[in-house]
Amino acid sequence: MNTDRLTPNKAIDELIDRPINTQRTSCMAVRTVLSENFLTTNELALALHKSPRTIQRWQHMRQGPPSIRVGNTMMYRIESVLSWLSSKEVCPDAKRGRRA
Repeated sequence: MNTDRLTPNKAIDELIDRPINTQRTSCMAVRTVLSENFLTTNELALALHKSPRTIQRWQHMRQGPPSIRVGNTMMYRIESVLSWLSSKEVCPDAKRGRRA
């Protein structure tokens, strides 16, 4: 993936649109499948316009998207991130915390 002039939205679009190659059985195939279906903390931070530290803090406080720990690396399934984002959607005309 070319990240020279890649905006966060294009970065996540490219990650989502990549086809999954299931023909290979080597170690590279495993890395390919992981990189096509999962985001690292830095990739997620780039896509959400947040710092990696913010993503880590969300993880610690259990407020962020679901994640998987692989060794010392946190991985985020793209589908889970999109679902988490959808759950954060609010209606703009909803009255929050106002009393009549």
